[in-house]
Amino acid sequence: MKKIILLIVVAVFIPVCSGAQKITTVNIEKLFNSYYKTSQVENIIKKQAQVYQNYLNKKLESVKEIDKKFRVALDKAQNVTLSSDERTKAAKEAEKLSSEIRVIRTEMEAYSNEKRKEMANMTMKKRAELMQEITACVRKVAEGMAADFVFDVSGKTAHQIPALIYAKPSADITSQVLKILNQGNVPEKRN
Repeated sequence: MKKIILLIVVAVFIPVCSGAQKITTVNIEKLFNSYYKTSQVENIIKKQAQVYQNYLNKKLESVKEIDKKFRVALDKAQNVTLSSDERTKAAKEAEKLSSEIRVIRTEMEAYSNEKRKEMANMTMKKRAELMQEITACVRKVAEGMAADFVFDVSGKTAHQIPALIYAKPSADITSQVLKILNQGNVPEKRN
């Protein structure tokens, strides 16, 4: 098995070593972070998250108000200076308010979980769309230069070292790709 893998590696890299192939590099992380659409998408996602958070904050305020009423009713239910009927009425009111609080908290938790999943899905979808645009642009530039291979230098191996140890700076097409991606646009400030 090791011999087969070695033969495949040798077969792929012999033409590369002979100088017949043109190899370029790109820093995908830098492209993603510097692409003007990335900050736009991040800002939209943050605004949407704030809308959801504002809704939860209003619900939480509602719970706090009901909790205050619950505590007053509970105090009345336990106040021996009040008549038995008044205490019973207050106890029923306290139970009703307690139930209301539980319902609202359950709704809040369900809402929070649902929106968290929606936000994660939206983030993944938008990120995939941006990466598709970036890689298409990388391909376009590489094809225009007649490059045979493009290696991403931003990635790390399992040992946390760069996958590509060395490449000539002239092989890096990151700035050319970034210029095309951001043509006529300036990235917004990222919060």
